[in-house]
Amino acid sequence: MQRVHILSVWERSCQLVIEIHNHIVDDINTDLGQQLSTTVIAVSSQLAQCYEEQKPCADSLMTANGFLGQLNAHIELARQTAMIEHQVAHHWLQEIKTLQNLIGCLLPQDTPPPHPPQHYPV
Repeated sequence: MQRVHILSVWERSCQLVIEIHNHIVDDINTDLGQQLSTTVIAVSSQLAQCYEEQKPCADSLMTANGFLGQLNAHIELARQTAMIEHQVAHHWLQEIKTLQNLIGCLLPQDTPPPHPPQHYPV
């Protein structure tokens, strides 16, 4: 049953990939366009990997959720720099929240929180 839910979340993430790529087609070669493209594809990729795994895939789900956080930041930056319109950004940000909620429902209840980033001395 969970595989069916993962598949539906993956399909929804693919729709976001299509929407973003159709919208940024003229800006795809800019740094921000590349970041948007790479990050949104990474979300779908992690969800596909989770679907293909036969065992619980909490790591892939948590990674996808992390990429959604990055995508959120990239969309905010694109909105602030007028690469995308406010209304479009709002729609994508709402979709990110929905995907994060759906992924959260797929995570096992005993999944530990992600490890904080390691800080290395400079």
